[in-house]
Amino acid sequence: MTRAIALFATGHLGASLRMNALALPVLAAGLALFGATSATTYRVGTPFAVHMTRLGRVAIAGLALAYAAAVTLWALRWFGWFGGPVTVG
Repeated sequence: MTRAIALFATGHLGASLRMNALALPVLAAGLALFGATSATTYRVGTPFAVHMTRLGRVAIAGLALAYAAAVTLWALRWFGWFGGPVTVG
């Protein structure tokens, strides 16, 4: 996933998606949670209330869904499906 995000950061979108199609959704969900936590901290004074806000709940659910999909894709690739193991190199 790190290599896919690095490829995206250097402008290689196609290579990034081939490396790991779920790297960008996981990154976006993480950034959404970061934004929700920052907004909650600013408004309420503590980041621990993020789950009490609508935006926080949506961000947490999105991150959980993105990570579940990423783990599922990893497991399927481990068994040789969806491109099989990606070569390191």
